[in-house]
Amino acid sequence: MAGTAAENLYYYYRQLSAADRAVYTQLLTGLKAMQTGIACSCSGFDAMKRAVDLVLADHPEIFWFGGSGKMTQQGSRFSFQPEYTVNQAAKAAREKKIGQAVSGFVRSAASCRSDAERLEKAYTWLVETTVYDAAAPDNQNICSVFLNHRSVCAGYAKSLQYLLQQMGMECLYVSGTAANRGAHAWNIVRLDGKYYHTDVTFGDRTFSSGTPRGNGLPKELEPEYAYLCMSDGEAFRDRRMNVPAGMKVPACPSEDMSWYRRNGLLFSGAGEAWQAIARSLARGQTCFCCQFTSQAAYDVFLRDIGNGKFAKLAIEKLRLRSVSTSTSSEPTLRYAVGWLV
Repeated sequence: MAGTAAENLYYYYRQLSAADRAVYTQLLTGLKAMQTGIACSCSGFDAMKRAVDLVLADHPEIFWFGGSGKMTQQGSRFSFQPEYTVNQAAKAAREKKIGQAVSGFVRSAASCRSDAERLEKAYTWLVETTVYDAAAPDNQNICSVFLNHRSVCAGYAKSLQYLLQQMGMECLYVSGTAANRGAHAWNIVRLDGKYYHTDVTFGDRTFSSGTPRGNGLPKELEPEYAYLCMSDGEAFRDRRMNVPAGMKVPACPSEDMSWYRRNGLLFSGAGEAWQAIARSLARGQTCFCCQFTSQAAYDVFLRDIGNGKFAKLAIEKLRLRSVSTSTSSEPTLRYAVGWLV
């Protein structure tokens, strides 16, 4: 793999020494061929376990191996016997179906003008085609998303990584914990030389706010874009990352690609947010989304909602006699959305 353009996609591989790269490559080659015994020139069991973790972190396409296996030693020679979750025929059949599911999306993304647009398109597509389901089969790999359309955080994160790698974009799979959620996985994506946290799972409102589809939630509000292109400061407000031993992950200091910022929906005061909402209602739009730069402004905005300001504006601008509204808010990232029911 060394020296190829594809190497640039594999963040953890790039950090390895020559000796560790050799073990990584031997393991990767054996797993792709579904070998039952993979001879490796590693230094011991810990080195093999580390190589397994890094290969799986770099390669979301390997859905047929979940990380379990046995290792034997004869003298200085080691052999790893992976425990595969499907046989060769099932692997080939699933790969074909995944290719068919993904190829249309990749073709449609070819018209995007930038990596930022491709990332947003992939994020939106995954949210709109997947439902969070803790009981979903294969939920630790991409089959759950591309074939079954039901998954958990690992499936969402590996599927975003897979889509972006198909388009030549660098995307890391990272894991850790999220406040009040326990173990969690998300991504770090490179855009124009800078890195950003992106969490598709939290971006799916069926997970992040428990808002079910089919209750009047407008389709354009199904994805929550506050979790697209977060900085370290934003991501680490409610999550912690587990970094693989001996590895580094890139810093994500920038907020340049924040979706709310790029779309003019990041406000420093509640008044300017309400002015923007009034203008959108006057244009016939029946929903809003906004984010705030300060807790004080956010608190005022939520107080206004509690006093019925959104409903009153909707009646005024849409010339209605009465209206029912629904709103959802998230204090960690200070965003709020609302819609007419």
